[in-house]
Amino acid sequence: MALDFAAADAVLKEDYKAPTVEQLDNSSVIVAVIKRNKDDIRGRRFVQSLHVGRNSGVGARAEGGTLPTAGNQQYEDIFGPCRYQYGRIQITGPVIAAMSKDRGSFIRAVETEMEGLETDETRNLARQAWGTSNGQICGVQTVNSTTITPGSGSGTALRRDQLFHLEEGFAIDIGTTADPDSVAANRTVTSVNYTTGAFTISGAAVNVTAGTHFVWAAGAGGASNNSGNPGDGQIEWTGIQTIVDDTDTLHTLAPSTEPQWKAGVFGNSGTNRSISENLVTRSIQRQSIISGKFADLLVSNDGVHRAYVEQLSTMKRTMNTIELEGGYMALEHGVVGMGTNKKGHKQALIWDKDCPDNRLFGLDTSAIRLMVAEDWDWIDRMGSMWVQVGDTDAYSATLAQYSEIACNRRNSQFVIEDLTEA
Repeated sequence: MALDFAAADAVLKEDYKAPTVEQLDNSSVIVAVIKRNKDDIRGRRFVQSLHVGRNSGVGARAEGGTLPTAGNQQYEDIFGPCRYQYGRIQITGPVIAAMSKDRGSFIRAVETEMEGLETDETRNLARQAWGTSNGQICGVQTVNSTTITPGSGSGTALRRDQLFHLEEGFAIDIGTTADPDSVAANRTVTSVNYTTGAFTISGAAVNVTAGTHFVWAAGAGGASNNSGNPGDGQIEWTGIQTIVDDTDTLHTLAPSTEPQWKAGVFGNSGTNRSISENLVTRSIQRQSIISGKFADLLVSNDGVHRAYVEQLSTMKRTMNTIELEGGYMALEHGVVGMGTNKKGHKQALIWDKDCPDNRLFGLDTSAIRLMVAEDWDWIDRMGSMWVQVGDTDAYSATLAQYSEIACNRRNSQFVIEDLTEA
């Protein structure tokens, strides 16, 4: 009898090709930009003083007239605690032994898991950075099933890009704003249909109601009570959608209390319209007039970016490129009369897959800071980063960072809403 593959299977080796080929997009423009502006903090929270008003005791008078009434400069303080970011890995002793050398496997278990966790944290932080600061992923349509179709979230229409975060294995809670895991806790997304916009979850069917229930990142649902103290109810980073707003309280200060503490929001009453150079230029100029500063980063999702670049190309606009942090390349966007001094009164035009749909954000990145009390490191307070898991031959390690996104000049930021995508 001839020796065929079936007979020889037991002695044939597998030829694994190294390295592992990455299938996931782990990039993030906004995280790379935020990392550039890092401030170390100590104590229980950060405090920033803001100059918000001028001395009104100035003015021209007639000869012998009454002098201006003395005034004074106006100041406000903003406060904020750190948010605690974690990532954990767990490996059994036999796996560590079996994969410790190349002859046991083409990858090293410990090294691969550690590097993979750091990459996954970047994706998680990108979601938080573009989020609404409360862990909310999306709303739901009314259904009693394990298949859920997203609805509105935070009062806005579904962002299809949120489905990219609801990938297989993502852990979620489902519940109300007051009780984020009241319907389901720590369920796992088992599949996502990007065509229909629906996703399925593990476990039993859930009875959810549109406008009442929402999907949250597992264990991370909660909004700030605006006390500015640790334990204020907010768990995730403060997101760009909260920062670039004209009504939300940010870092304990409300626009209703301090009119200078609001971003420019240029909407069209919920009706999408075409993006134009005049619309973008006008938004840049209006916020510059208010704040005295210029946005240096224009960022949108891919659809808005395509629509704008297409519109500029029809005008025969030739645009240079600008290199950003993290190796990202953007188009140079400028406004007549803004100048090009060393600090740069021009904008980088780029797209970020995590940016909300139908919007273009104008960010003054110098005013957006990453406040860090403890930067990313493996917890080793007991002398080793590896901790035995109970009475088992398994070991876990935890990566941690204590940080928060903060904005110290809100009125130099803006967003153009209700834009048609290409």
